Amino acid sequence: MKDKEKVYLFHGPYQDYFYKYVEYKRGTGRKYGLASIFMLQELERFFDRQPLVPVAEMLSKASVEEFVAKRPEESLKTQYMRMNFIHDFAIFVNECGGAAYVYPAEKYVKVRSDFCPYIFTHEEIRRLFEVVDHLPYRGRYPKFHLIYPMLLRILYGCGLRLNEALLLKTGDVDTTQGVLYLSNTKNGSQRCVPMSVSLWKYVDYYLEQMAYPPDYNGYFFTSPDGNHYNSTPVYVMMKKYMKAAHISREDGTPPRVHDLRHSHASLLIEMGFNILMVSQRLGHEKVETTWQTYAHLYPDKEKMLA
Repeated sequence: MKDKEKVYLFHGPYQDYFYKYVEYKRGTGRKYGLASIFMLQELERFFDRQPLVPVAEMLSKASVEEFVAKRPEESLKTQYMRMNFIHDFAIFVNECGGAAYVYPAEKYVKVRSDFCPYIFTHEEIRRLFEVVDHLPYRGRYPKFHLIYPMLLRILYGCGLRLNEALLLKTGDVDTTQGVLYLSNTKNGSQRCVPMSVSLWKYVDYYLEQMAYPPDYNGYFFTSPDGNHYNSTPVYVMMKKYMKAAHISREDGTPPRVHDLRHSHASLLIEMGFNILMVSQRLGHEKVETTWQTYAHLYPDKEKMLA
């Protein structure tokens, strides 16, 4: 099944609004991808649990406030994104003749601007590997127990963004040179990322276990339907594994999957990489972006700039 076909899986009495909203967003020239579609599907599941009301009244003040309410082990940023989404969607519904409650922007939760990424300790990473390396075999998803150990190693060992990893094709993974070739990146630029010897060997093991045909050039992390894994279920499962490994922030919430990328950057800094080298490895467009994020990890600022 192609991505485009998967995008348009809406159902229920409000599905027309969802289809029209996607078309409207894309019609404005914005990239409205899978992550945004998942937000609509989350809203759809929310409606499934609510009493049926006329389409024009589906977003009452009470239902909107329930939808945006803080959820267990949820970051403020995630809640903020949901508030922003329902605000924009309600405006669209009203423009289509509905009577939706528009959640006020002044009531959005405050997301800290001084956010500091979570850096996993070596012991925490060891415990996390221990959890994913002992996932049980699942008959319905026979490759499930192979996917997450490999995905975790790629994210931590190469510092990829989650979607960069999920969109890898087997042809992007050079097992003769030990290099990943990335083309589906955040800023559209291409880059190559070397693997450590241990990760390189694990890739060989993974490919042997996955038993892809010799001419296969599909997704490296293949979902049961032959497509790539989507980010939302990965976020959910990784948080579950972090909890099982007893890894949490000071407020009790699990770290983000993206913090594995930050932890990789920390490893590079420990190994003596300067800021330019770290920036190139991570695929940042500007060195300033890397500096703003990781300056606190450099005890010797002058050496960092060398």
